[in-house]
Amino acid sequence: MRAVSRTEWTLRAASAFSVALLAGCAGKSTASDTPASTPAASTAPATNDGDLPCLAGDSVKSLYSGVVTGLGISSDQVVITSDRVLRVPLAGGDAVTLATPESPYGLLLLGDRAYFEASHPDGAPVGAKQPTGETLDSVPVTGGDASTALSEDLAPSPFEGASDADSMYFPARSASSAVTRFTPPSTRTDLGLSGPSLLINAIAVFGSYVYVAGDDISGGGGLSNGLIVRVPKSGGDMQRLLTNIGHPWNLTVDASGLYWIQDPQQFEGGAQLMHSNLDGTESTNLLWTTINPVSVSSFAIGGDQIYFTEGDVVASIPVAGGPMTTIASGQNSPGMLTAAGQNVVWLAPASQALSDPTVPQVFTACAPQR
Repeated sequence: MRAVSRTEWTLRAASAFSVALLAGCAGKSTASDTPASTPAASTAPATNDGDLPCLAGDSVKSLYSGVVTGLGISSDQVVITSDRVLRVPLAGGDAVTLATPESPYGLLLLGDRAYFEASHPDGAPVGAKQPTGETLDSVPVTGGDASTALSEDLAPSPFEGASDADSMYFPARSASSAVTRFTPPSTRTDLGLSGPSLLINAIAVFGSYVYVAGDDISGGGGLSNGLIVRVPKSGGDMQRLLTNIGHPWNLTVDASGLYWIQDPQQFEGGAQLMHSNLDGTESTNLLWTTINPVSVSSFAIGGDQIYFTEGDVVASIPVAGGPMTTIASGQNSPGMLTAAGQNVVWLAPASQALSDPTVPQVFTACAPQR
């Protein structure tokens, strides 16, 4: 599967909010009531520091205002892709500009660097228009010069990507139904996925495997063509873990199993927060008895809690099961949620009509472990 373009990914993220599967996603609509260009869920991984203490204080705090296309946590800093790449302390304070590329988009964090898509002039102008190309660029979170990691021909879009201790994983641009493993500064390998018509929605990495949530569009799409598969990081045969499920996205994997958001089959009801064992067995809707009906728009795992956004609420449930705790209410379409320890960060609104003049804001709040 080729990398998804910026306009395609925008519509896919918006469709997740409206529970509408857009297999193959077309270009951006300009109708005034269609979702705008802020995506519904972040794919930037949170820091692994599950012991990071509460830094936001006693109330919900606004950290930044502006259009946001990437959001992540690195140590005690929130990293943001907007009209520039910047960082803001989790405790609040002034934004520090890290890079000012043309049209930065998306975000993945690996080590002490932030990776993002950047546009640049590509070729001679055609009339009044200057053609552009996209590269995968990076900049140190602590500050320093930005540089290009992958050229236009090889640079995948960082929207469905994931990272581990030393590598990043993206939908491959150079091969259909494949995941690119990129280990900076220059090692690149394509991991093949069985079947030429797999539409990749999300990637996660855990242990020795790369996990992929997607849709089998070989039959032209459908209401129950979702699947989750895995392939060894070192390459090898793909294993199908779940098949014939609703459209899956926002995938996370840890020792306790797989977590993902799933649009229901037949689109009857809202998007569900799902869990299964690592081998795909015992699939369960985690919020079925907690709040019903429910339509989850993003989630993250921090410490022993699962944090999620639903409606106008940011809330949590224990990983081991238990009652829901409200972290913030009265939010305006919150999403792009990420977490580190007791700190939760999200964007609101994360999806809005083009006619809506509301300026999105990045918020944070403390969510003590139970």
